[in-house]
Amino acid sequence: MKRKHLAKLEDKVLTLRKRSVLLDRDLADALDIKTSALNQTVTRNEDRFGKKFCFSLKESEVKELIAQGLFTKKEIAKRTRPPRAFTEAGAYMVSFLIPTKRAIKLSRSVLKELVPEEA
Repeated sequence: MKRKHLAKLEDKVLTLRKRSVLLDRDLADALDIKTSALNQTVTRNEDRFGKKFCFSLKESEVKELIAQGLFTKKEIAKRTRPPRAFTEAGAYMVSFLIPTKRAIKLSRSVLKELVPEEA
C-alpha cells in the first residue's frame, strides 16, 4: 500500500538488499531534522529498530552509491558512521520519535490511517 505522506520522497527510494529504502539524509530532510540528530535518535532507541526496519550500509553499498553519484567521497568522509537505510515502516517509526512539526504531522496521519476512530 502506498503512503501519500512519503510520496514526495518517491524519487529518492532506493532498492538495497532487495528492499525499498530511504537513506538517512533524505528521511532527515523530509522530517526537517539534521541527519546526525536523526541517527542519534535511532541509536538511542536501537531496541525499537531491528534490521527489518533500519540498517547501516556496508562499505560495498556505499561505494556503489558513490559510483551512482548519490554520494560524494567528501560527503562520506565527513560522516562519523556509514549511512543508514530505512524501510517504510522504519521511516514511520522514526517519525514517532522526532519532535519536529513535519514528523508530528506524519505520525498523526499514520495514526489516523491505522486507528481512524481514535485519532
